[in-house]
Amino acid sequence: MARQRNRFIKIALLSLALGLTILLFSQRKNLDVTLDLRQAVGTTHHMETAQKALEQTNQPALPTRNLSVRDVSATTTLGPRFTGRDDQNRHWQISAAAAHHTGMEDSSGTVFLDHVDATAVTSANTKLHFEALQGQYNRANNQLKLKEKVLISGQGITLEAEEVESDLDTRKAWSNKPVKITANQGELVAESMEILHNGEHIRLEGGVRGTLHLKEKETQKNETK
Repeated sequence: MARQRNRFIKIALLSLALGLTILLFSQRKNLDVTLDLRQAVGTTHHMETAQKALEQTNQPALPTRNLSVRDVSATTTLGPRFTGRDDQNRHWQISAAAAHHTGMEDSSGTVFLDHVDATAVTSANTKLHFEALQGQYNRANNQLKLKEKVLISGQGITLEAEEVESDLDTRKAWSNKPVKITANQGELVAESMEILHNGEHIRLEGGVRGTLHLKEKETQKNETK
């Protein structure tokens, strides 16, 4: 009986020790998980606080101070403006809703423009105004190409075309597509045109036709004859 009782006590003690060990490891695991969760919650809280602070200051939430970008296919600038002076020191300016060019730096210097609005000061200190839906400005040689609903106005005339190219340094402009010129005296249409000497001379070629409006006095004089 004594041997059986001692054996039972040993088995009970071993079972108790094993149970305490299992319980201890189980509690330790739960404690570790609790600590990990608290750390995660704390980190998330700090990240959210930092994000809100960045949003209030309108700063991008970047994880680093240095940003390196490679293989850029295109970039866009909103509300660009380009200014310069021609060969005779006369001022010109080009504005647009947006400017696009391929790559980080386009070797050709060509910028593609949306909703172009440009002005140029003439020798008589008046302004020529240019408008177009699309444009291409080459910064290397100051060549400007306007496309789609081109409108040039100033010095009492208005020119409409689908495409006009110009040299901002020499103030020459030309178009190989149909144009329409409207003035107080009437209107002219042609298949191509060239503007020379800052608008003082306009040459029209190809199927030129037009409508001229005679002044009232000249009309009465012709009727009297």
